[in-house]
Amino acid sequence: NVALRQNTKQSSIYLPDGEGNATDKNAVDGNINNDISLGRCTHTNTGDRKPNWNVALSYPHMIHRYV
Repeated sequence: NVALRQNTKQSSIYLPDGEGNATDKNAVDGNINNDISLGRCTHTNTGDRKPNWNVALSYPHMIHRYV
């Protein structure tokens, strides 16, 4: 996983119940649990008109597949 613990950024954060537990860092923390109520995944705000997520890799990589 070349993205593991790399710097990330997303356009907004989904705030279920007023808590910011769906942050961009969750996508690269190594945890594969996708339960948003546990704060284990990333999610942009539902009202975000141009949702995006980015990862900055530490050096160039040839990417053939992403999951």
